[in-house]
Amino acid sequence: MTNILCKGDGPPCLCKAEHRGNQCEKAIFTGEFKDNEHGVSMKVNKDCGKPATFREDANTFWQHKQVLCNECYTEEFKYADRKCGMCNSKMRSCCC
Repeated sequence: MTNILCKGDGPPCLCKAEHRGNQCEKAIFTGEFKDNEHGVSMKVNKDCGKPATFREDANTFWQHKQVLCNECYTEEFKYADRKCGMCNSKMRSCCC
């Protein structure tokens, strides 16, 4: 993956747009499984790779900010916008 994670002591992620690339970093499941060196089946993912922009509002408190295309951004934004089951705050600001 081309993802360069932030160098901060986070969370929260302290990345800036200039620290990241311009291709979508979302991992997409290919529908295949592959055994790792321990014999455990793992999902095979590939990067979306579409042209994208740095998004600061599509991550939860515990996740790194991401470079996402418009299609992947919608999915990630909805995930971060849902409410926490414990404290009822938005997942992007919840640190439960």
